Amino acid sequence: MTNAAFTPTYYVTGGPASVGNIPPPLAYMLWDPTLFVDAIRLTPQQNATVSGPA
Repeated sequence: MTNAAFTPTYYVTGGPASVGNIPPPLAYMLWDPTLFVDAIRLTPQQNATVSGPA
């Protein structure tokens, strides 16, 4: 699974969609790799199997 579609991590550099951008420092604070855009959250057991930076 990937969580890159979560709104704070989807950044548009121009055009009409850019008004929805969250400033990067705030985006980093809001992003939770266990929470997905459809409000599904990984269980602790699922999260234990996630690889990559924590």
